[in-house]
Amino acid sequence: MTLPSVTTAVSRDMAHARQRVLSMYRDWLRSAPEIIKLHDLSLTTPMVRRRVRLEFEKKRQVRDLGVIDHLLFKGRTEYEETMNMWKQNAHVMQYFNEEEGLAIPRYQRADGSASFMSKFLRK
Repeated sequence: MTLPSVTTAVSRDMAHARQRVLSMYRDWLRSAPEIIKLHDLSLTTPMVRRRVRLEFEKKRQVRDLGVIDHLLFKGRTEYEETMNMWKQNAHVMQYFNEEEGLAIPRYQRADGSASFMSKFLRK
C-alpha cells in the first residue's frame, strides 16, 4: 500500500496551522501499530506513540507560521517515507535511543571488545 503524496500547503492563520498539526499527529498515532508491523520492530505501540508525542512536544512553542508550515512539510515527508517503507528499520530505530531507555543493541566480539558494528552504531 503506497500512500498518495500530499501537496504542500500554506496555513492561513494559527487556527488552520493548529488543525493541520493535529491532523498529522493523529495520523502518526493511528499508524503506530502498522509502523511496528511494516518495519518488524521489537517495540510496543505505546512506545512508538510516546516517541511521536515527544517529537511533537519538542516543537510545541513554535509560533511562526512559516516555521510551522516547514515542520509540517518535514513531518508529512517522514510519515510518507515511513509508511511507504522507503526507510529501512535502522532509520526508524534512530528515533529510539538510549535516552528513552530503548537502546539499539550493541554488538561485541567474544572477548568483550567493541566490534566495527558497535563503533559504527554509536554515531
